[in-house]
Amino acid sequence: MYDSREKAILDYESNLIHAREEGEGIGVERGQLIGRIQLLQELLGGTVLSTEELTAFSLEQLSSTMKNLQTKLRLRDA
Repeated sequence: MYDSREKAILDYESNLIHAREEGEGIGVERGQLIGRIQLLQELLGGTVLSTEELTAFSLEQLSSTMKNLQTKLRLRDA
């Protein structure tokens, strides 16, 4: 019984570590997307959303916003 309890504790701790590392990776990706979006907004001369505003976006919304801004910049420079 002791061994199964100890194993359960170790599994739980391992899962916590994995979840934290995964969350940090997502956090870094979100931060990079936010920075790129703000730079593109500056280059286009439009309104630059604050970091707080952009953190409310989902990862998919951030990616979509960045792609749209990249397209606008390419079309503007063409």
